[in-house]
Amino acid sequence: MTVSLDQVKTWMRGEEFDITLSRTKESRTLKQEFFTPTDYIEEKLNLMNPEIFSDPTVPVLDNMMGSCQILSEVLIKRMENGLSYEDSIQTLFGLDLSFDNVTVSRRRMSLGEEKFQEICEKNFQQADALRIESFTRFKPVNFGNNLFTIE
Repeated sequence: MTVSLDQVKTWMRGEEFDITLSRTKESRTLKQEFFTPTDYIEEKLNLMNPEIFSDPTVPVLDNMMGSCQILSEVLIKRMENGLSYEDSIQTLFGLDLSFDNVTVSRRRMSLGEEKFQEICEKNFQQADALRIESFTRFKPVNFGNNLFTIE
């Protein structure tokens, strides 16, 4: 089964992921959680090196992925540039301190499909990115957030 761009857009931008995590003032105060609006992400992605979206071997890491808002838009942009979902998801990686965020991210990025859960469990992890030495090989991409690509 091939996953279409329309399927991915509908799933990634669906209401489930707008309401799954609390975006209240309390959440921002207690958890320091801030969620990036889609329009802002699209604007910034358009300024990035196009190779990120046309070469499926270029890894991308968001070390504060939240609900995978940024990575879901990277996935969409890759598919808009002719890459398949299956090729694109292999090199998208995310970390978050919150187990709730990791759970939502895995569900979101797997499209809710069991067959994609294994790769998402491997690629989207609960961790403190500042304490993982294996991620020192990543270098920052100027995004105004913490989106990284491998050196």
